[in-house]
Amino acid sequence: SDPKESYPAITPETWSLICHGRLAIGMTKTECKLAVGNPKEVEHGHNWDVLIDYWKYENGMFLVFIDDKLTEFKQ
Repeated sequence: SDPKESYPAITPETWSLICHGRLAIGMTKTECKLAVGNPKEVEHGHNWDVLIDYWKYENGMFLVFIDDKLTEFKQ
């Protein structure tokens, strides 16, 4: 079946990135997992009223999320 049916909120532009294994600022955690897979390590934190997550991958890639949105990455 078409995975797009399971994620109707993902835009066509974001699906294009996912299909090519690419990331963009503003993507959700789910979209990032679809694009590059599950991280090796996840660290959780907070800064006053926002939640911050750091995802680390075996190949040195890292992703930073604030409140479920990708804000920084090194691919």
